[in-house]
Amino acid sequence: PEDLNPENADPQFALIGLIMLGVAIALFRYIWFFIPLSVNTAPKLYVSAIGKFSSTLPMLSVWLICVIPPLLILQILHGVFLDAEGEMTVMSTSVMSFFHVLVEMIKNLIVVAGLTIVIMQLLGLKKR
Repeated sequence: PEDLNPENADPQFALIGLIMLGVAIALFRYIWFFIPLSVNTAPKLYVSAIGKFSSTLPMLSVWLICVIPPLLILQILHGVFLDAEGEMTVMSTSVMSFFHVLVEMIKNLIVVAGLTIVIMQLLGLKKR
């Protein structure tokens, strides 16, 4: 990409990107379809509960709350492992890769737990 100036971009690409963003936000609630199945809830109940677009906002906000802090932690760790010239050594690259995998696993566990709570509230289920 030689020219990344937004003023030189074709307006059709911006419109396509905007449409794709809208579709992604609208379909976000269906990504978590496995969670009701894991708590022995009928898929029909889940689909009827999230049928309204208003159910997307709580799910999206919980996802953002669970995702942003681990990403900030990874950014801070990346800065710690840079040497004086701003480059990463082979050893620090290996250690950073380990921390990246560790933080991603923890982040995914937190996201699934948080969204499970939100989905159970949307479905009107109580914690066992």
